[in-house]
Amino acid sequence: MKRFALCSFAVLAFATWMASTGCPPPPPPPRPPEVTDAGAEVAVAGADATPPPIDVARRDALPPTALDPEGPRLRDTRFDRLPGSSAPPEGTPPVLLPTPLPDGDRAEPPDIGPAAIEALKSRFGCQVLGQVSWPAAWLSPLGVVLECCNPADPRAPAPADGFRSGCLMPFDCSWLIDEGMGAISKLETVTALRQRLAPLRDARTALAVVDATVRDVVPLFGDRPEETSFVLEGSWKFVAPDITGTRVLERPGGGYDVTTFVVPGCGCHHDLTQVQFIVDELAGVTEQSRTVVAEDLSSLCVD
Repeated sequence: MKRFALCSFAVLAFATWMASTGCPPPPPPPRPPEVTDAGAEVAVAGADATPPPIDVARRDALPPTALDPEGPRLRDTRFDRLPGSSAPPEGTPPVLLPTPLPDGDRAEPPDIGPAAIEALKSRFGCQVLGQVSWPAAWLSPLGVVLECCNPADPRAPAPADGFRSGCLMPFDCSWLIDEGMGAISKLETVTALRQRLAPLRDARTALAVVDATVRDVVPLFGDRPEETSFVLEGSWKFVAPDITGTRVLERPGGGYDVTTFVVPGCGCHHDLTQVQFIVDELAGVTEQSRTVVAEDLSSLCVD
């Protein structure tokens, strides 16, 4: 105890017999900051006084989907005219009944550009990588969702729990969802997507999951010039007197009724079809009915 007291309080005595007691030496007192003349140069041993140039390449450390708020927006190509669709429409043009967009604005997600696309293709091993429009883009808090695809065996059936793209030359796909701050989720199955979304609590997400899990969705709301042109000026034979835009209604027992449109991308018949789905609280999607509202006259066959 006496030696311990000497270690604690008798600094001079401690310095004399430190080796015999085994007590650790006290840390040196902090040095006061050096004050230099603002106009004077401070010489650093072994270094040039000129500061090194900024390494521009360090910007690559930013996440590849870092967004430019002032950059371009992604263009939704689903309302482009079908190739070879020069035939004029037939029948009486329908009355378009616009519907409101559920829980959000109309703006397309930010276009992340070719550099980010190439970086993500290499990072995730995607032979084909494309950015998707809304509603599927709503799966990301930033609006950045991509479809990552690689060739599949055309003789093998489509995976029951997977995402399949293409026609006679199919691709198996997964979803890349930008979570922000550089984190990107890769979802390879419908089950993984449902687990991410459940429990379903809003109409916006219900429409997003339909767009993500059902092929060839065309979310026609009927209130944009490109949508009006797509319907009234396309190569269609009109069979419905009116067309009510995409709508999402909450079900009394839970879940949502989602009514939207599909234009098949494969084959020779690309009819504009209204389809009704039920989206349950676990993000499961069940088709209830479908009705052709305009028959395709383009004579375009896609293999």
